[in-house]
Amino acid sequence: MPAGQTEISALLARAAETAQGPTPGAARTILDALFAKAPGHPDGFTVLGIVEQRCGHNEAACDAFARAVAADPNAPAKLANYGAALKNTGRLDEAITVLERAVAIQPDAPGARNNLGSALLAADRPDEAIPHLRHAVAIRTAYPEAWNNLGVAFSRMARNDEAIRAYDIALTHRPGYAEAGVSRALALEAAGDPAAALNQLDQTLASRPTHWPAFANKALLLEKLGRHDEAAASHRQAIILAPDQQMLYVNFATMLLKAGDPQAALTICEDAGRRPNPGTSALALRTLALGQLDRQAERDHLLGIDRFVRILDHETAPGGGDLAPFGRALCNALRHHASLTFEPEGLVTRAGHQSSELAGESGPLGQLAQMARTAVITYMADLPAGDHPFIAAQPKEWTITLWGTALQPGGEVGPHIHAPNWLSGVYYPDEDAVNPAEAPAGWFEIGKAPDGLGPSEGLHRIAPAAGRMILFPSYYYHRTLPFGGTRPRISFAFDVVPAGHGRPHRLAVGKA
Repeated sequence: MPAGQTEISALLARAAETAQGPTPGAARTILDALFAKAPGHPDGFTVLGIVEQRCGHNEAACDAFARAVAADPNAPAKLANYGAALKNTGRLDEAITVLERAVAIQPDAPGARNNLGSALLAADRPDEAIPHLRHAVAIRTAYPEAWNNLGVAFSRMARNDEAIRAYDIALTHRPGYAEAGVSRALALEAAGDPAAALNQLDQTLASRPTHWPAFANKALLLEKLGRHDEAAASHRQAIILAPDQQMLYVNFATMLLKAGDPQAALTICEDAGRRPNPGTSALALRTLALGQLDRQAERDHLLGIDRFVRILDHETAPGGGDLAPFGRALCNALRHHASLTFEPEGLVTRAGHQSSELAGESGPLGQLAQMARTAVITYMADLPAGDHPFIAAQPKEWTITLWGTALQPGGEVGPHIHAPNWLSGVYYPDEDAVNPAEAPAGWFEIGKAPDGLGPSEGLHRIAPAAGRMILFPSYYYHRTLPFGGTRPRISFAFDVVPAGHGRPHRLAVGKA
């Protein structure tokens, strides 16, 4: 081997070892020396991606892995690394495309198969993930991560016995594997054995006493078992271990509101708001707690209905055409959409159907998605300056998620929120189902929360109208009021999904 190549190989080996050590950032100096001698070295970019990943810089990791792929485009391992990094940034469609390419080049690469399965799980496509994960563990039996992912896929499909077996194998190959232990506990609970689930969580914490997801799930399970003091202790321990995980505060505050303690819930929500980049999820519960404490002025300021709700009445269709034919085309497209599901599992639609994701559709649905994007861009541009937490949480990078709902007479969409998304909207393609003489039947209402969270009230109602679009913060509790008559009512909803932590709309697998 030439002397120069020997030196490059030595630098690469040192950088790789340092990248996996306790101070991965120290590898950057070694990589600088490597790139000075071998600019564009693909394995150097791979190591750089690992460094950025371990330092928590996911976008920088994506960039490094992308450069590794550009320099060596047909290397399955590099494609697998890049796909996994894309998944970590929430760019799931891109991740799946890259990982499918890796699998096509080398079908028997277990790492690529596992990463593809993991990305499909993140995209709520467990049925598609299962064959890839089965392939991964068939090639490499001692692959605990793939066994755990296979268990998650089975759990998502409500195949709990198969899930538990997969988690058992993962734990056989890696005793003390905390992620598999927590997943196994969830599967045991779903299978109707909460005592075994609690025992599994205790076993996991015995081997990994700082594993906050185990404490978080133990808290939720203890709450369901009515052991509220123990649940509160587990909630607090989870927050101590992971103080920037906003959902931990939301879970704890939710329990406190259900227990009738709005003051304690408010304290937890205020703690959440003091963390870096708090988002808006805890704001929903904070507004409820303020209302229950008769601090309506503070609640109303936090909601900011007069500042943050926008009503846009479109008089023409996209491109300037007549609005009525556009509305009919939207209704027809939804009625015939293959994903329409009656009372979808886990959602609050009653006596009605809901679709899956529509934002990527063509035709009138695609035009509506573009209308929503345009409205959001204008909304953001017009948003006043200030220190309100909703304004502070405005995302720099975002996408639109869009879905449709068709309610039968007497149907409703119950109280709910769309957090962790940032901004939500509803569009009414026609007003045939709304009878003004029956107002406010069928109207859109802000403020009323589920009864289990304690007393709340409707604070603001808006009448549907053909071409009307309503924009509002995603942390608002909202619902539609039941309506009578004989005709169904169709509406479309959309959200601004912040990059990295938002939640696109999806239906439960197998329900459509």
